[in-house]
Amino acid sequence: VLTGSIEDGALAVDEFRFKASQGGILGGSLSLRPDVNGAVLRTRIDASNLSLGLSAATAQELKTLPRYQFAVALVSPGKTVRDMAGSANGYLRLVAGKGRVKATALRFLTNDFLDQLLTTVNPFAVKDPYTYLHCGVVLAAVEAGQLEGKPILMMKTDRLNIFADAEIDLRTEKLKATFNTVPQKGLGFSLSNLVNPYVAVVGTLGNPQITLDPAATVIEGGTAVATMGLSILWKGFKDRYLSSTTPCKDALKKADQDLERLEAKYANPTSN
Repeated sequence: VLTGSIEDGALAVDEFRFKASQGGILGGSLSLRPDVNGAVLRTRIDASNLSLGLSAATAQELKTLPRYQFAVALVSPGKTVRDMAGSANGYLRLVAGKGRVKATALRFLTNDFLDQLLTTVNPFAVKDPYTYLHCGVVLAAVEAGQLEGKPILMMKTDRLNIFADAEIDLRTEKLKATFNTVPQKGLGFSLSNLVNPYVAVVGTLGNPQITLDPAATVIEGGTAVATMGLSILWKGFKDRYLSSTTPCKDALKKADQDLERLEAKYANPTSN
């Protein structure tokens, strides 16, 4: 389904909707309207029960892929793409269900930097043929061009819990993100010792840099602990998620109140 119009210099896509062969649905709407300050781009995208089948070579592999729920609402005024990014408001919410993903597929979908980040945060992705995902969420609020997620990522696999928070200035492209990785209980010291418990990304979107501090950390009982008085998993993060058996659900509960506020303000992309 695709319906829309162009009138008085304004583009309005009232609805687009596509149904995947596996039953997932991707849809939404958008508009681009003239404004005294240039134009306003309003975007709304929703997906439900969607699977990414790039990694599936067989029907069985396709059946075991995670299913995703996805929602984006953005309002971006400005004269240029950079202006629109720097003044954007809205949110991003992605929820991944349980499933199995080929490690090679994850690297196929990333560039060199993201591949390096992926294997730094999850060293098992180098040799393990599959990543067994229990749950995953990506959550970000955007206001006045400032993207923030605390957490922006929560992922639970059969080997690791991965937590991340991030701040990105979409006008200047400056970013700061931290990833905390905790081995699952029972993984064993030899495998746990492969994990970099603290990874940071700094710089800009065009030139991000990965930083590590492995000398300052040890793994004790499956938890990253600093050896020089530096707490790697800050108290709020640790108390909220590490003791939980449902960390993804807890992250959603924390974020959804703020995202619902943004939903009420920015979810109607064809409004004036």
